[in-house]
Amino acid sequence: MTGQAVYFEEEQSFSPCWFWLTLGASLLVLLAAFGPAYLAGQPAPVEAMAVSAGVVALMQLLVAALLFGMKLRVAVDGERLHVRFTPFVDRSISLAEIRSWEPRTYQPIVEYGGWGIRYGLFGKGQAYNTRGNRGVQLELNDGSRLLIGSQRAEELAQAITQARGR
Repeated sequence: MTGQAVYFEEEQSFSPCWFWLTLGASLLVLLAAFGPAYLAGQPAPVEAMAVSAGVVALMQLLVAALLFGMKLRVAVDGERLHVRFTPFVDRSISLAEIRSWEPRTYQPIVEYGGWGIRYGLFGKGQAYNTRGNRGVQLELNDGSRLLIGSQRAEELAQAITQARGR
């Protein structure tokens, strides 16, 4: 960020429930792989089960590290809207590039296919979100749309208004 006055700052992360959902999915994969043979009286060799469980555990650790390391940081200063979705996105948008903005409630799964760095269908544009169903919908001067998920959507929209001097 520049040395400008800061009108708004927010940091969000994914809910811990995502960790438990991926853990549950991993366990279902193991059950699907070895359960039918076990129920049919032909259990898999212990070595195969151990290797499979180890691979699933390693994948689970990688997913957990990624989920816990991802943060959505949003800030508004006198000139720019800064969006950083660690470790993938570091975007800075000039306030002059923003044609319109409004806080709104949206349907993350229906409109964007979930949470994260998402692309909506049917002109919805791009979304950066980590949780919840509130955000600020931006329309840029080039006609593109960007939704920024926020637990404080009204404050974010107001900060853009203040920073632009409206």
